[in-house]
Amino acid sequence: MTFENKLQKIHDASMGLLAKSGIRYPSPTALDIFKKHGADVEGDIVRIDESTLIKYIGKAPARFTIEARNPKYNVDMGGGGHYAVPAYGSPYVEDFTGETRYSTLKDFIYFLKQIEALDDFHINGGILCQPNEYEAGIVTLLMWYAILRGSEKVLFCPAGNEKETRTMMEMACNLFGGRDEFSRSAKTVYLVDSVSPLQMDARTVDVIRVLAEYRQPFSFTSGVITGLTGPVTLAGAIAVGNAEILSGIALAQMIEEGTPAIYGIPVSGADMRTSRAVFGAPEMCIGIRYAAKLAKFYGLPSRGPAAISDAAYPSQQCAFESMMTMSACFNEGLDFLLHTAGCQDSFNSISPQKFAVDVELFRRMNYLDRDIAVDEDSLAVALTMETGHGGNYLTCDHTLANFKKSLYIPQIGLRYSSDFDNEFDAQITKFLKKNVKKYAVPNMEAHDISGLRSTAAASGLPEEFMDAVERLLEERFETI
Repeated sequence: MTFENKLQKIHDASMGLLAKSGIRYPSPTALDIFKKHGADVEGDIVRIDESTLIKYIGKAPARFTIEARNPKYNVDMGGGGHYAVPAYGSPYVEDFTGETRYSTLKDFIYFLKQIEALDDFHINGGILCQPNEYEAGIVTLLMWYAILRGSEKVLFCPAGNEKETRTMMEMACNLFGGRDEFSRSAKTVYLVDSVSPLQMDARTVDVIRVLAEYRQPFSFTSGVITGLTGPVTLAGAIAVGNAEILSGIALAQMIEEGTPAIYGIPVSGADMRTSRAVFGAPEMCIGIRYAAKLAKFYGLPSRGPAAISDAAYPSQQCAFESMMTMSACFNEGLDFLLHTAGCQDSFNSISPQKFAVDVELFRRMNYLDRDIAVDEDSLAVALTMETGHGGNYLTCDHTLANFKKSLYIPQIGLRYSSDFDNEFDAQITKFLKKNVKKYAVPNMEAHDISGLRSTAAASGLPEEFMDAVERLLEERFETI
């Protein structure tokens, strides 16, 4: 069976699930929207036929630009690039001492600075790690305030409820000339997901509705885990995940046609010996492959997890699992590479040491992904004839002029060493400290800062918490 035939069969299975089983939407708002746009609504179950579904999926753009405060970092989503996106959601951090502990606001801002200093990343923010010293009703807006004040790249939203999401949008409006200008084009990106199998929660619906109102993009992924929240067979699990993703993207288009959306991963694996979800697994790479193929099938940009591992600390297992998932993302041509650096322990913790190694991995994958120049200068036929048999190219002007752009020079990775462990660790430390030293708080107009703080304060974010962010952004700490 050809791959195209497999995609068609998965599509057909998903359409059957959507039309017959439907998706549970425990949200009167969503039910009304679906009913208004031709879906069959019975209780809280939404059934939607293939023609209606495809009609609305077709309204989502295949390609769109997410504009950064600094245009240098604009993201061409769906244009064939591989955009590094920060790790997301860790409640713990493994610090420089090797201790794994609850993460703090200082840890959050440390990684914000790391990402901001690196041109490898065009997107900054999200839940880099959870500042656990702040209560749930405050921490989302606090992280968002830090992102808005601390980054000039594409703004990655931390997940929140409807009220928090609307506040985040209004806070961002202060930096982009008001709501009309903000909503004119994509400026942020958000993650949403399903509650598998075949259901959404009301919070997800509310968030999608807010994002659609502001015409801001979101990445939708499924909560399907093989053998746990979906069939153990990968084809069956992908069919369920695909149905959930398409349903959520269709809902956004029913609310506001043209709302940008990114197709996320339809399936994750499980270890049936423990009944635990696993992410640094071959099944995840298959999920990446089908995310890429199905996204193209429906004309949507795609998302994958770039460097994830189930290992609890930086190790050989971290290395081979992250290499496996990163390679899959590049090989399949995914656009939005979530968890590019630092993620370990099945998303539970983030490590500065692993962050540095993953950035090096990302750079090497970018090098492998490019093609070589083939022209008169690169072929160097005249030079080879001049050098002759048994000649030496080391001192040639051509070598001196071209070696930096022709050969990859790693910042992390030893090619000779008498003391590998210590020298490798020293490289990592030097890399991380250099990034923090390079960081500078982006310039903002005083009235923009005032508007941002006023909007945040009106929504319950205390002034002293914002002041804590300001101090940490200015503080020159090198380690955590």
